Amino acid sequence: MRDRPVSTFTAKCRTIRESEGFRLIFFCELCDRGYTTPLLICDTLQEALRLGEQEARFYFNRCVCCHRWICDEHYDENRMVCTDC
Repeated sequence: MRDRPVSTFTAKCRTIRESEGFRLIFFCELCDRGYTTPLLICDTLQEALRLGEQEARFYFNRCVCCHRWICDEHYDENRMVCTDC
């Protein structure tokens, strides 16, 4: 397991290499609650990151104030901001 390079999605992500592909764990930037993708059958980490980010975006919200990716529990849908903002 290791942290992945910085990208435009969540600041913290872990990659797990398995024999058939990758699993990725993306973390809420406020509480560190994680979402684990199903097994992504890919040849490269770059491809797994692209597919994993597409999958994980359904489980996170982008705060319009601070631009962090936040889990549903720490996001106010009416105001479109995280609980910190």
